[in-house]
Amino acid sequence: MRRHVYTLDVGLLEGLIEEEFVEENPKVSRKIEIQGHQTLEQLHKKIFEAFDREEEQAYEFQMDRESVYPDRRYVKAEIEEEEEDECGLVEDTSIQELKLNQGDVFGYLFDYNDLWIHQVKVLSIKDQQEGAVYPRLVEKLGNSPPQYPEW
Repeated sequence: MRRHVYTLDVGLLEGLIEEEFVEENPKVSRKIEIQGHQTLEQLHKKIFEAFDREEEQAYEFQMDRESVYPDRRYVKAEIEEEEEDECGLVEDTSIQELKLNQGDVFGYLFDYNDLWIHQVKVLSIKDQQEGAVYPRLVEKLGNSPPQYPEW
């Protein structure tokens, strides 16, 4: 059976970023490859590592095509228990279950207080490379902003 690998561009859109940082790093993104059978939780862990984050916070993935409010949210089990709306679980949802196509875009929100907002774009879907370990970071553009800037 063929295993598919999704190449995702994770771009930082908003967060606690100082103006000087933005001037020096006009675009901050990470290209990550992940297998279709791997979970959103595994994707989160790779994004956390790729952006040099230090302290875990609540996070969610937001599946949406056209509106301000996401059609479907995926959160950790302990957060889902507190939600009024039905949410999917990051621990149980594989990338392939999202039925993504090349060019699709979805959101990743890290830290409900500081609101680090990312856009995730599917760049390609291909067969996995023999011997490669996934998920993996394949490209970094721009430096990582500090998770907690010193204002």
